[in-house]
Amino acid sequence: MLFHEWKDSVDFKNFFIRKINAEIEELMFTKMVGKVLQQVKVCDYSFGPSLPFIRSATLQNMAQRAQGLNPDEIEIALDIDYCGGFHVSFDADLVFGRQAYVSVKVLKLVGCARFQMCCRPFPHWSLSFYNDPELVLDVKSQLEGRSLPQLSSLIRNQVQDPSKH
Repeated sequence: MLFHEWKDSVDFKNFFIRKINAEIEELMFTKMVGKVLQQVKVCDYSFGPSLPFIRSATLQNMAQRAQGLNPDEIEIALDIDYCGGFHVSFDADLVFGRQAYVSVKVLKLVGCARFQMCCRPFPHWSLSFYNDPELVLDVKSQLEGRSLPQLSSLIRNQVQDPSKH
């Protein structure tokens, strides 16, 4: 119940839009997909009906500068299994002057992740995977109502296996 209230909050939606725009910008400037797409605008998104299932959580590290104070850094290993159906769609301006519609849905995400919270140099947190997670995506793209499987394949490959591109 709490998840359904949290995922619809204005603060979380604004946070998400900032993060997804940063990820799209990185794809545009550092990956092959940037040679095909000129601009991307998020049209719609849904967090799906459920949160990731955390099979286990293990405290890996906790650093504290002085006794009795809050920790400066906490690192937790999480065994994550997600089949919640996160979905994002966007309009993409192609280099040849047309606009395509692209939809990406996470069907499955399984792996061991590192959740880290730090106070220095400023309070922040991060989530990353120790190894490449198992990621299954449903990517669809259309240009003027017609399927564009080449673009779908390019985006899927760039997102699913970023270490090889």
